[in-house]
Amino acid sequence: MPRRLLIVAFALVFLHACVIVMLGPSSSGSFVANSIEILICGLAVAMCIRASRRAHGLSRPFWLLVATGIAMWAVANLGWMYYEVGLGIEPPTGSLVRFLFASQAVFFAMALLLDQGRDSSRLDLESLLDFTQLTIVFFLIYLSLYYLPSLRADQHTAMIREIWVEIGEDLALLLLAVVQYARKRASPIRSLYAGLAIYLAAYTIGAGISDYQQTIREAPTGTWFDFSWTLPLLFAAFWAATWKPSQQPAQITLPRQRTIGEMLLTNTMFAIAPLVVLLQIAQLGTGWRFLRFSLLGISILCFAARLALSESHEAKSAESVRLHALAMDSAVDGMAILDDTGKYIYVNSAFAQMMGYDNLQFMLGKPWHELVNPRDAEGVVPEIRESLKKLGRWFGPMTLHHPAGTALPVEMAITALPDGGTVCVGRNISDRRKAEAARIEAEFKYRTFVEQVAAISYVAELGVDGQWLYVSPQVETILGYAPDEWLAKSQDWLKLVSPEDHATVEIAEEAFNVGVGRT
Repeated sequence: MPRRLLIVAFALVFLHACVIVMLGPSSSGSFVANSIEILICGLAVAMCIRASRRAHGLSRPFWLLVATGIAMWAVANLGWMYYEVGLGIEPPTGSLVRFLFASQAVFFAMALLLDQGRDSSRLDLESLLDFTQLTIVFFLIYLSLYYLPSLRADQHTAMIREIWVEIGEDLALLLLAVVQYARKRASPIRSLYAGLAIYLAAYTIGAGISDYQQTIREAPTGTWFDFSWTLPLLFAAFWAATWKPSQQPAQITLPRQRTIGEMLLTNTMFAIAPLVVLLQIAQLGTGWRFLRFSLLGISILCFAARLALSESHEAKSAESVRLHALAMDSAVDGMAILDDTGKYIYVNSAFAQMMGYDNLQFMLGKPWHELVNPRDAEGVVPEIRESLKKLGRWFGPMTLHHPAGTALPVEMAITALPDGGTVCVGRNISDRRKAEAARIEAEFKYRTFVEQVAAISYVAELGVDGQWLYVSPQVETILGYAPDEWLAKSQDWLKLVSPEDHATVEIAEEAFNVGVGRT
């Protein structure tokens, strides 16, 4: 796909350059140039939608939101074409077209604020509440910082103010993308934030250059500065087309206790929207009373609902963790979890007893190598580390020598966790070893008994033509055939019997069938 995309992108750029050279900033040139920009924008949107279809988890709504944000630019540019080409003027200060250009920031902000803790492929109710809050905030920023001041200023001053407002929003989004990239550990999510940060940086620079030329220097569409818009859009198309979802299989993730700083940041993000709304509506006059109270009421309701849902999820998560811990504590098999430094952070009673310790609290916080007999770890640890490095798991038997001097045979399964820790599950196989030893002993005694009897013992399928499965060595001394030779011809064994004895065999077979109830 990137090769075909490269050909299409090169053709559109070449066509755009030809339009600039041949038509310039004329009405026809502006119309064709804007049309090409919209085509490139549509190409970027299509690539983002294709990326969302390849995606799973949180990356799916991420790409859909990015696609919607870029699509808003295309819709706004259609309105710009109507004013610039159809009416021969720039969109007036109060035009919806100018608000549509700014509205794309809402979708980019929403993509950056998706809840990673849930990694959901759908926009849940919390996300919709956040989207409502963001829409109110961006609308009030546009209203109070641009629209209302523009009513009291001339066209040129209003447009300069609009440029500064848009640049401020773009820089805020860029900063948020960088912060989110720095905060996250998972490389697939970090790559999404990195790509969006690069796009926002390119778009901010390009928009600043283009807006300066169109507003300060009053240059119409159809100049080389049009590439300030098209190049960021082409980057978005290639970014989406070359993005690949993580191929790593689903792994076990452990609930991590959030720090005070993380909880403070989360609650601040929830509360900042109503505070911004309150500050913004305070600047509106009395004529906007209904809008002021309506938006503030909606914002407060969204904030309250968001907190309620957050507390509900926290309660469900806590209950789920409690049940999981209870199940692990009650398990017959031994279970333990080690952090990335090799220290025990969870041990159930069965695992502590398996390791030879009566008090599981004694094991918590201690490195595993301090609690394992050196001769137990000596031969198997290199094998375990190599298997964890290549496959992410190891399974095998081992013998644990307890501090009290006893030894316990176990089967151990060790699995690597994404954060560098490991999960150990062990099972006591001493009873299985005893049963296996008893079976071998019984089999040996039975074979010894059978081979000492002065008669042929055998195991065979039912019927004269049944396959013989075992015959004792006496077959060679009595009948003159080696056991392997007899078994190879066992289905035709009747041919090895003297013809005058066939009638006796048939009578015996008939009597056996009557005895077992066969017809």
